[in-house]
Amino acid sequence: MVARMTFCQRNIKKTFPRPVRLWVRLIIIIIWCDGVKIPLTVNENKSYVLVETAKFESVRKSAVNIRGGNTRTIDNYAALGIRSSKEFRMQKSLTSFTLDNAQQKSINPQDVVYEAPYFKTSDGADLGITNVFSVQLTGEQDLAKLQKIAEEYNLEILGENKFDPSIYYLSCTKESKGNALEMANFMYESGAFEYATPEFIVESMPDAAPNDTYFSYQWNLKNVSYPGIDINYVNARNAFAFPYINDIIVAVVDNGV
Repeated sequence: MVARMTFCQRNIKKTFPRPVRLWVRLIIIIIWCDGVKIPLTVNENKSYVLVETAKFESVRKSAVNIRGGNTRTIDNYAALGIRSSKEFRMQKSLTSFTLDNAQQKSINPQDVVYEAPYFKTSDGADLGITNVFSVQLTGEQDLAKLQKIAEEYNLEILGENKFDPSIYYLSCTKESKGNALEMANFMYESGAFEYATPEFIVESMPDAAPNDTYFSYQWNLKNVSYPGIDINYVNARNAFAFPYINDIIVAVVDNGV
């Protein structure tokens, strides 16, 4: 019987073992969103795993159910908009992938740099947890607190956001005292920082219909399919021939928001 439990960030000082199979025992975990606790249901079928790129081929051969579409090589973290700290130097290239939990035992634990669970959202989408999370400082004085926590909990400070220097990115390994979600929750609940949130992996759901009541009205264009989804841009762009369209303000929001 699988136990139903939540992870208590207050007790995070205990060092937890990090085998992948740990996560199939946890059913409900929470994440903070705008000061509200949001429950997440663990997906018992797969996990996010990080290994050294040099070892990936041997790992792949031992685990036949690595999901190829989610394999990614990480040589640096520049894609996150990080300005690397002077102390951080990435020593080895890493490769991340999604693993079917049925293949857990086929991977040598010594090859795993980091692992974390996948979750199911309320609309059925899969949500993964990477090894990276971000923390926003309330002021310059918080940097010393961040550095102290990073040292105590075996975290690495990757650097600051190049657009907002008050936001810092940290990474976890299996030697850390929690995964990125646990550590982000811990830092937020400490009250010492403005916010903390993990970097998620969201699998694309191109056929998903938004649950926003007014979604179908936001484009005000003639659709040929579902309301609000097909904006029929090929015909709509003819409107740019009219001079008064300079008064129209268009905002584009990606799925990272």
